[in-house]
Amino acid sequence: MGAAPCYYPSLVQAAAFPSLPVRSQQTHVSEFLTTGLQQMGRSEELINPRTIHSDDIPVTQRDLLDHQGHMTLLQQSRHDGIELDVLNISECDGEYLREILFRRRPDLHPVQYAILQAHTALLPEAVRLRLVDAKEPLGRILVEAGVSRRIEVTCLLSIETTATFRERTDTTAERLYGRQIVIHCDDKPAVEAAEFLLPES
Repeated sequence: MGAAPCYYPSLVQAAAFPSLPVRSQQTHVSEFLTTGLQQMGRSEELINPRTIHSDDIPVTQRDLLDHQGHMTLLQQSRHDGIELDVLNISECDGEYLREILFRRRPDLHPVQYAILQAHTALLPEAVRLRLVDAKEPLGRILVEAGVSRRIEVTCLLSIETTATFRERTDTTAERLYGRQIVIHCDDKPAVEAAEFLLPES
């Protein structure tokens, strides 16, 4: 994999997935998502991102996105576990950016797409080492490491897919629904992510 140019961000419960409190939503998609797509070379595969309200999300997906829990734990609770499929990684000056799929067990059908950026200096060393090893979902790592964390949902999202993206990720959806989050670890904004559900056929 070729080295990618540096990306600098716009910043930035294991058992239950409570609904979100009333919050002020962003009125624009942050620089993180648009620049992250460019960094991963996906800006022509995922297009027209926009912020939406909870009521704009199909009922079958709404409760899977509009909560303050880890998507890792939610997906694990709905399936016989999940596998992490890392599509792309970029590391530069303490910034770790990766593009991933979650695949459900046992058939490895993709159920989630995400772009994640970690500010590694804000993570405990043990967490950083497991993260860059790229074998486990970050949510699982944080839970098992006992890191104090708070998930802030900054906005809910929709985005359009192209045929190239659908072929590459083995999905059929022409529009994806998702959310943008910041994970505060030990009260520090250590991770920013955009997470999108994929149809579960």
